[in-house]
Amino acid sequence: MSNVHPSTAEPYRPPRTSSGPSPFTPIAVWAALLGLAAVAWAVMVFQARSMGGMGGIPDMPPPPSSAVPFLSGWLAMMVAMMFPSVAPTATVFATMGQDRRRAGPRGAATSLFLLGYLAIWGLVGAGIYMLSLVVPDVRMAAPGLRTSSPFIGGFILIVAGLYQWSSLKRSCLEHCRSRLARLQQEWREGAAGAFRSGAAHGARCVGCSAGLMCVLFAVGLMNLGWMALLAAVIFIENVVPHGPPIGRLAGVAMLVSGVAMWAAPWLGR
Repeated sequence: MSNVHPSTAEPYRPPRTSSGPSPFTPIAVWAALLGLAAVAWAVMVFQARSMGGMGGIPDMPPPPSSAVPFLSGWLAMMVAMMFPSVAPTATVFATMGQDRRRAGPRGAATSLFLLGYLAIWGLVGAGIYMLSLVVPDVRMAAPGLRTSSPFIGGFILIVAGLYQWSSLKRSCLEHCRSRLARLQQEWREGAAGAFRSGAAHGARCVGCSAGLMCVLFAVGLMNLGWMALLAAVIFIENVVPHGPPIGRLAGVAMLVSGVAMWAAPWLGR
């Protein structure tokens, strides 16, 4: 049998195979992030049960917890709620890293991207913790992790609902949905570049999700049902075709809920 390629009349050479570690595939990235999200959900369920219920709010909160347990729980919640939505962007980032033949293992670069992403959400959590210490009525560091005032709760929901229709929200959402174009424009080589890219995407993700995440401070930050619902809305907004209108409808529901919370004391409820 001849080993000459029929179209080129040149000796046929089989494709080279790499002896190094296998690069991430899109399926592998998705599986890894969804697996981490599942583990984080399990952690959140355990924490909620240890508080005496699935998102229930004790009548009398204990003193604020220390910063380390609060921030670790906050980051676990971000992994649970946000990693499914960030999976498409992480997949694009990993694929671009392979195409550009970056130095070092491909998984490390994607991991640094995710670390940068979580670092931004960690800063947000630190700000929330500080707020819980200086504004007693917010009671963020209590097990319920929600405001105890119907007026403040209604105000949060109304502001969050309006934010869903704001130009800042729309701009951040457009950026998050145009993953390939944005990463191509903002690509930075090396480990520091991967971390910075993740942090930049995390900042815009905060801009996308700020209104929806504020809902948790009215209904309870450890309320697993609301966490799942809001995570689903965030995923639809960021990933599903024609998803942004769902986010605007959620904004209307938040406005109505805020007004209802204000009216509830007058109605005896």
